[in-house]
Amino acid sequence: MAIDRDRYVDELAAVETELTRTNDAIDRYLTAFENGTMPEQTCGPRISALADKTKQLTRRRDELTLLLAETPTIGTPDPAHCQALRDHIHDILDTDEPQLARQLVQTLVHDIRVTGRHQVKPTFRIPTDSISQLA
Repeated sequence: MAIDRDRYVDELAAVETELTRTNDAIDRYLTAFENGTMPEQTCGPRISALADKTKQLTRRRDELTLLLAETPTIGTPDPAHCQALRDHIHDILDTDEPQLARQLVQTLVHDIRVTGRHQVKPTFRIPTDSISQLA
């Protein structure tokens, strides 16, 4: 859910930026028309297309706002749970059983994205219901 929320936040920011750019473009066309530097037959169709784009962006912005309102946020983890989790991880890593360490990594690593030749972005998930999920 947190990954969805992050994606919604990023898309909402992009939509709002594009909406601002589109409205600014409409204003420039209207200013040019009002100043007599652009004829109506030139700016009219473009303003109409930009107005349609504005409607689509506004709809998407509203959808994303609703999705964000419905997507739960992640609360602050319980310190006792975090300490128990740390202890359990240390116990697993202190054993001489590579199978347990591999299961631990598979449980904790949600996603790995290679974003560049020297950039790797892991996304971790932390079990919230029980540390018994680990190995």
